[in-house]
Amino acid sequence: MKKKLTWKSAAGLILAAGAWRRLSEDLPIHGDIIPPAEPPKRPDPPTCPPLSTAKWDDENKVWRCVPKGLL
Repeated sequence: MKKKLTWKSAAGLILAAGAWRRLSEDLPIHGDIIPPAEPPKRPDPPTCPPLSTAKWDDENKVWRCVPKGLL
């Protein structure tokens, strides 16, 4: 058998909903959500002279031209 909703239960639910609305107005969730920043992209590698190639230097965050045998 299904239980009926009494006036006490209905009043409690209405009070809870009103309290939730009052409390949620103070939460900073409207328009303050900032999307995560995109990670910086590497610049295009430079044009190196013949017999050398471009290599990314992680420590200094720049491209370096190095001889082809030293990769």
